[in-house]
Amino acid sequence: MRKYEALIITQVKPSREGVQGEQAAFEEAVRKQEGKIVGHTDLGKRTLGYRVKKMREGQMTIYDFELIPAKVESLKRILHRSDDILRFMVTSKPEAALTRTKPRAKQNVPVTAKR
Repeated sequence: MRKYEALIITQVKPSREGVQGEQAAFEEAVRKQEGKIVGHTDLGKRTLGYRVKKMREGQMTIYDFELIPAKVESLKRILHRSDDILRFMVTSKPEAALTRTKPRAKQNVPVTAKR
């Protein structure tokens, strides 16, 4: 299983239960594809740069999840069919970004002046 990140923009709901219901719907879609939710970050209500499906505002949430690579396309199809999701973007996390490495020390290179 590979690690993925998804940014989901949903319609703004007046109640907290509506937002939690949409989050539960995404988590259920990932579980149906035999995936696992690692975590999520709610970014809150944001004004969009342009109208999307006649909406000016959207509720943004970032999900970290693990999924079999062959199942990503079917998850995207499920998200595309949803009426409450305005936009989404699923990206894979590179393996190098998952492990912290020690930063390289700067090399001292002598600078020579040209005349």
